[in-house]
Amino acid sequence: ESPGRAVRVRPAERRDELRLALAAEPGVADLVDDGAALAFRFSGDDAALAALLARVVARGLPVLEFHLIHAGLEDVFLRATQGRLQ
Repeated sequence: ESPGRAVRVRPAERRDELRLALAAEPGVADLVDDGAALAFRFSGDDAALAALLARVVARGLPVLEFHLIHAGLEDVFLRATQGRLQ
């Protein structure tokens, strides 16, 4: 399991560009695309997470949702990615 918090991002469009942009960001790990949204682990603090969102938006990548995955959903995320990513 990677350290950090689970984050979910639902793009309005340009999903592949968003995936590539997030994959290149420091602190982002275990990036997965479930077909509806992108999910990843983020090891930075709140300020770093806000800065990541600001960089995504500044690139012109439209985001409909950007939020932390809490409790039960985080467990689902971890189970879904277990063993597939490394």
